[in-house]
Amino acid sequence: MEDGRLAFIFRLAVKAKERKQGIGTKLISEAEKILKKRGNPMVNIIVSEKDINLQKYYERLHYKRARVWRWMWKEL
Repeated sequence: MEDGRLAFIFRLAVKAKERKQGIGTKLISEAEKILKKRGNPMVNIIVSEKDINLQKYYERLHYKRARVWRWMWKEL
């Protein structure tokens, strides 16, 4: 997802029974290549602050932790 200022990898998931096979890493890598080719110098991803294992996974892929933001929404 791109908005002209920021690029996000959004809603990427691998089924539990399919994990530990490198599928997620391949998906992330391909998304990063596409975003870089489109001129994005950086990519962002939102990870639950409670999901420590997923945070560690992304850190192994060289993602850095940022400030915690509060996601807000409204039903219309």
